[in-house]
This record gives sequence, C-alpha cells and structure tokens, in this order.
Amino acid sequence: IELRIVIALAAMAIDPELERSYTIAFDAPGRRLDVGWLALLLGAFDFAEREQVVTALANGSTLRRHRLVVLGDGPHVFRSVRLADRVVAQLRGDDALDETVARYCRVSTRTSLAELVMAPEVVARVKRALALEGRTPARVMLVGPDGIGKTSLVEATAATAGRGALRLDLALALAEPGSIADAIAASGREAALRDGVLIVDTGALVAELEPPVGA
Repeated sequence: IELRIVIALAAMAIDPELERSYTIAFDAPGRRLDVGWLALLLGAFDFAEREQVVTALANGSTLRRHRLVVLGDGPHVFRSVRLADRVVAQLRGDDALDETVARYCRVSTRTSLAELVMAPEVVARVKRALALEGRTPARVMLVGPDGIGKTSLVEATAATAGRGALRLDLALALAEPGSIADAIAASGREAALRDGVLIVDTGALVAELEPPVGA
C-alpha cells in the first residue's frame, strides 16, 4: 500500500492537472487532496481498505518516519497529504543535495575498492556484512580509531556495488538547531533517493566505545 500511495502522490505532484481532473471526477472541484480522498483514489471503498491507507500514513509509519510524505493539520481522514518537496524534486531530475542536510552531510566521490589499501580479509568481511548486492542492506557498526579507513571502506564497497554513499557527520548534526531524529531521517531519505547507503560518522562521540565480544 505504501508504494501505491507514493505512486499516486508522485503522479499528481508532477502533473497538477491530474489532481484537478480527479477532483472534478469526484465532484469536489477545488478540494485539496486529503487522506480520505486519497483512499478513494486508491480504490479503498470499504472501512478495512481505508484503514490500511490511514495506517500507512499514521504518525510513526514508514512513509512518515522517513519523511517521504507530509500531512497537514486536521482531524483523521481530512488531513491534507502530499509528497515531500525533496522527493518531488528528485523525481523531476534535481539531484542537488538537500539544503536542509548540506551543513552536515556530504556525497562520497570514491569510485571503487581498487583504490583502497586495506587487508583483503577485512574488506571481504565488511562487504559480506553490508550485503549491498541482491539483498536489503544491513545496519552495520564499524568500531576503531579515527583514520584507519572505516568510512572509506564503506564508501568504496558501496561504489563497487554500483551504489552511492552519503556521509552524515553526527557531531555537526547535533550542533544544528532542531531535532536530531529529523536530521537523521532527512539524511536517510537523501541517501535512499540516491540509491545509496547512509554512513553515520560518530567521530569522537564514541571514540572510547569498545567493540562487543566476538565482533
């Protein structure tokens, strides 16, 4: 249902006339797209189907948590709903880094593992853990002193798999006003839009952290 919601919202964001034609079809000229109307648009005509749409757009849902959709104020099914501006921009071909994360994120320019000097067994272990080829990427924590190549290794592994990488400097993000949860969510969205991985660089914040036994 999440994919159907995104497709419907994307179609109307890219072609405003499409939204206008739907409002006329539903005999509601000038009405803003809201959750209830979106449910009808997706063919959710009974209560159970409508609740699937409502749940997919609820606070804490995947679409909301990753900042893919934006809901307005109002009660329940009457809240306006639209695709996030950054997602629409990407669909229109604008791949510039989201200005809301530009102060603490950077896009990797590394090209492959071939340019990295590191023990082959370490490279193989991290590549296997990241699982970037053919499976859903894992969440992996690399622990070690600054400067040994942790970030470079992930960037190079992603590049070799044909994926991008976005580095989030957690210390800089924490220094920014606003919610750190919002910063991480926006950074994750930016990485996903680039079909890349998000690298959360904690730097000195966890410099004293000891790796778990067996890591």
